Amino acid sequence: HFQPDGDQRGDVRAHVGETCVTTTWIQFNLGLLQLTGEARFANELERSFYNHLTAAQHPAGEDWCYFTATDGRKRYDKGITCCHSSGPRGLALAPQAAYLRRSERGRDTLLVSTFEPSSASFMLGGEVVTVEQRSEFPYRGVSRLVLRMARPARFAIRVRVPDWARPVVLDGSTEHEGWAELPRRRWRDGDSLTLRFNLASRVHSGERAQAGRAALAWGPFVLACEQADNPQLTAGQRLTLTPAAATLTGAVATAPP
Repeated sequence: HFQPDGDQRGDVRAHVGETCVTTTWIQFNLGLLQLTGEARFANELERSFYNHLTAAQHPAGEDWCYFTATDGRKRYDKGITCCHSSGPRGLALAPQAAYLRRSERGRDTLLVSTFEPSSASFMLGGEVVTVEQRSEFPYRGVSRLVLRMARPARFAIRVRVPDWARPVVLDGSTEHEGWAELPRRRWRDGDSLTLRFNLASRVHSGERAQAGRAALAWGPFVLACEQADNPQLTAGQRLTLTPAAATLTGAVATAPP
């Protein structure tokens, strides 16, 4: 369903945000990230994985929405539709976007594009290297990368710096085109790096059709107000945002989601 330019309707009747479209957008950006190594494509992947794609999945995991409106109730069904296969297919691509290996003129670079507790193994500098991320995301903005390898290896490391996480502090690094870069060097088993990043609430102000409204975010997550968890709110009641404190009046705000 294509709407006119700038049309940002969020109601259920607008049929916005088909899960298949989200998965196609993920495939497109993942391909561009793998080809170019540009951080802007990884940023789009993060936005899509954490928000629209996982928001389309039923909390129990077994069902998916065909369309997911930003304003209104989610509509799950048990029908056999394209979105019921595209949703799991899109989510299965998330590990491929978390860590990447790039080789330029025979020199390897490890790209770290996630703050999640995780691990991955690559052939870097002629050795099998495992990177383990011990992270407190999404509760605190601190993470530790630990490298494991049988013998020393030479490679560079880049850690993605999304706008919501600025400033990202990685000792010895310089930021270049959305990545905090550590130059190629000799790494040994047990070497570790500490990452510190900003993890806080933010306000997104609506524009055009959404003028006068706002969305709250925590790090990369756009938050939702669940009526079932806030029984004191009546259907259609508007929440009052206090800009100075970025809090909701009449709702129980929890972070992270």
